[in-house]
Amino acid sequence: AWLIGDGHLSRRLRALALVGGAAGLAVGLLGADQLVESWERRNWPQVEGMVVRSELVGERNYRPEVQIAYAVAGVRYATVSNLGATGFGSKRSRYDVAKHLIAEYPPGREVMVRYDPSDPGRAVLVVRPSFQSFVLAAVGVLLLAGGGGLASMPPRSVTRE
Repeated sequence: AWLIGDGHLSRRLRALALVGGAAGLAVGLLGADQLVESWERRNWPQVEGMVVRSELVGERNYRPEVQIAYAVAGVRYATVSNLGATGFGSKRSRYDVAKHLIAEYPPGREVMVRYDPSDPGRAVLVVRPSFQSFVLAAVGVLLLAGGGGLASMPPRSVTRE
């Protein structure tokens, strides 16, 4: 009741709501861009590659790090992947997920690598969208809807006595 009162919004709250809505738009567009890019990667050409290094990195925010070597048109490339691991969750769960993922990619394992045809040095092992992309898109939609909804309320009229 103190925020909205009688169904009208003060100018300061309206400005704050607009800023929140604009931030939501920016965050949502970032998440949507990441989702679209992950969808586009599904159509990238594939080549066979080799896992060069696979290790657990980080001290508090554990994550897998897998280095892959591959060649396109006779040119050798290398890339590093986090295998789409998320930075969310408890320290223990991030550790367990990272350990599980690097166990699946031991050094010497042959893998299929998808590379960007316009920039073959840019490649991925995992084409599915990251959890972070969905979170960004969802948070953006919530901020945009909340900010936009509040900002669209009628302004509070100032009465002088």
